[in-house]
Amino acid sequence: MRVKLQLVIYDDDGQEETVTDVVTLKKDHRRIEHLGLTLAEAKQLLNTIQHRVLQQQVDTFLDACSYGQNIRTHCTIGSYKPNQGK
Repeated sequence: MRVKLQLVIYDDDGQEETVTDVVTLKKDHRRIEHLGLTLAEAKQLLNTIQHRVLQQQVDTFLDACSYGQNIRTHCTIGSYKPNQGK
């Protein structure tokens, strides 16, 4: 059996932005110990999803920032306060 996992990211309006093939696994199902994901497969899957989601979030965050003006005053992250050039 082959299992293909895809990550589909939608914009805020519900329009599909990206479809990314995350992983394709060939899974043996003839023995009980082969059922499910191995630890290595699960770690790879989580790592790939975290990387892709973070990249999309960063890209969206930066797109929302005003490039024509000082990014420090228009884009904030939580309670982070940028160094004001001391």
